[in-house]
Amino acid sequence: MAKTCAVAFTKLGNGWIYPVIMAAIFLRWGYSGLRILVAVVATNGILHALYPRMKRYFSRARPYVIDTNLKCLAAPLDKYSFPSGHTMTLTGVFVPIDIFWHAALPSSIVLGFCLAWSRLATAHHYPSDVLAGTLLGIGVGLPITAMVTWVW
Repeated sequence: MAKTCAVAFTKLGNGWIYPVIMAAIFLRWGYSGLRILVAVVATNGILHALYPRMKRYFSRARPYVIDTNLKCLAAPLDKYSFPSGHTMTLTGVFVPIDIFWHAALPSSIVLGFCLAWSRLATAHHYPSDVLAGTLLGIGVGLPITAMVTWVW
């Protein structure tokens, strides 16, 4: 059961959930939700411009590569471990949403923990990878959302 959950959460973070979240924002707020979407897209655009360079620079092997006793439960999206792109992206999506819609924060935290746990449980990442991904998402998401709020 735990393996199935880990794989499910990992696949959830592979990207298909983000258009669903964007559609939900638009359905909830209509055009007034556009500023949330702008902050989310800008945040993740910057994050994904930095992300491949960081992966190549650190070139950290994944846990299942280092410790052959660990079983890789799902195919990774790329070769290296640091930082976690899944936690980075999810955090980069949730920071603007949580700033504009405070009631979403508890759900964001629970989903963030679930995704972070799944990245560890699938042997794709070390704890420092998911922490770094989370901090990157926050570190880029906060100022971008502040700029969007100031301009809009």
